[in-house]
Amino acid sequence: MIRSLLATTVAAVFFATCEQASADTDALQQVNALLASYGSVAVTTTVMQPKTTTVCTDLSEGTFSHRTVCNTVTQNVPVQVTTQAPIHATGISIISVDPITFGKSVVTAFPDQFIAIGEDELNCGPSTATFTVSLQQQVTHTESVAISNTIVHASTKSVGLSVPLAGVATLSGTLQIQDQSTSGTVNTDQTAISNTRTGSGTTPVPAQSDIVGELRTWPVRYTIPFHTTATIDASLSANDKGLTTLSQIASLADRTFPIDGSIDATEASEGTIVFYSAPFNASACPASGSPVVTRPFTYDGRVQLQRVLRASQ
Repeated sequence: MIRSLLATTVAAVFFATCEQASADTDALQQVNALLASYGSVAVTTTVMQPKTTTVCTDLSEGTFSHRTVCNTVTQNVPVQVTTQAPIHATGISIISVDPITFGKSVVTAFPDQFIAIGEDELNCGPSTATFTVSLQQQVTHTESVAISNTIVHASTKSVGLSVPLAGVATLSGTLQIQDQSTSGTVNTDQTAISNTRTGSGTTPVPAQSDIVGELRTWPVRYTIPFHTTATIDASLSANDKGLTTLSQIASLADRTFPIDGSIDATEASEGTIVFYSAPFNASACPASGSPVVTRPFTYDGRVQLQRVLRASQ
């Protein structure tokens, strides 16, 4: 008999976006520090300055009358002024992100958090019976990205990521680097992973006994660290040297910063069939017909779960 039951794998809840760590690189502070170390440069600007001139008008009348009227006129005129001034940056942007590299996957199984479905076979007869189970269980998958180190105060940049999940499936997603934070989304390739677990098995059931057969699955967590670096650039304020971008005065190494994090994925283990004895209840034996009764095994909450755990030890 095949029975299926929706079962959600018990696991910790992981969030796709996490609080940024104190080690984050502030791009604005880094750029300002680079410009401060470079020092001031000559900057020529055009300013309006007042200029006073005397304008005279000849008001003479005839040959023997000479009269000139002069007035002082003040006007603002453009004047070029050269001073020493610091360079300022605007429009800090991420111009490139290196390919993401992944570390070794850490796999942690939680068999004590198993989910089970089952049947039991009650043998009320005088001889041994054979108990065969074939069970199917629906399982779920969870994936998330956690960021431990990133860049802030730089323009938005998206980076694709893809990593095999220990031969189980492929995780694909996007790393989104934004002005104030970095977040990520990741999903399992559902075409390459099963949403069901199945199992079957056979065991003898002695006379006057009750045997439970269960299909158990439990969470398996995969943690995969990743690393990349991002390079920034910025526009510079006008100056007499003709410097227009940060890359003209700062090295590539000074403009490149790390981004680190991890991908967490929780999958279900393969299904495992477990048989164990249950208390024999003679009152449940049929009054007529076959002395062997097979029925779905129900779980009555915490007490039953504790009994199952004890029986499995």
